[in-house]
Amino acid sequence: MHDRTRLPRESDRPHNGHEGSHHFLVDDFVTAVTTRTLPSVNAWVAARCTLPGIIAHDSARQGGVRLETPDFGDAPEL
Repeated sequence: MHDRTRLPRESDRPHNGHEGSHHFLVDDFVTAVTTRTLPSVNAWVAARCTLPGIIAHDSARQGGVRLETPDFGDAPEL
């Protein structure tokens, strides 16, 4: 499913869940640190993907009341 050729040899192990995406997330993080850039999946992207589910769960626990989902904006420019 994923092009594993961009990964270091040490990461060429059996898949570890989510179709082996963890190796790619680690590679993205290490690349971002060494190049002083943001990875494609960063805290702001993760918040946009995760917060709606957290808010929906909280809403359900409160009987389905409407709750606002905060927007933390875009990642800062590096």
